[in-house]
Amino acid sequence: MLAKLKAEGSAILAWMIHGAAAWHQGRLPLPAVVRAASAEYLAAHNDVELWIDECCKRSPNALGKGAELYRSYSEWKKDRGERAPSSVTWAERLTVIAGIERRRSNGTYYAGLDLRPEEAERVAAIERRRRIGGYFP
Repeated sequence: MLAKLKAEGSAILAWMIHGAAAWHQGRLPLPAVVRAASAEYLAAHNDVELWIDECCKRSPNALGKGAELYRSYSEWKKDRGERAPSSVTWAERLTVIAGIERRRSNGTYYAGLDLRPEEAERVAAIERRRRIGGYFP
């Protein structure tokens, strides 16, 4: 087998180079099955969307305060044993979601999104514990 590979080595290399050039020129599109699997994976692992599903309410009339929303997201990530990205990165990811719009007027707010009442209370309780110096998850 090794002798056969060595004999065909230059043809294999030419095939690889041709394929790489075609890929870079956009002549090798991803197969539909790969695109579908990638979309499914990204949807299942989109932590911002998962947080919204678990902790927020969406409606055209909702208007959530940015600091409170980010605090909720950060605590949600911490509860999952993960580190939250910066608030800037989070905001960029949040505003690409259809129906959510950032508004700035005496602070940052997000139209179309707010915390569910139970989540707002959970985050407020964590913040109260922090202020008195006794935050214990």
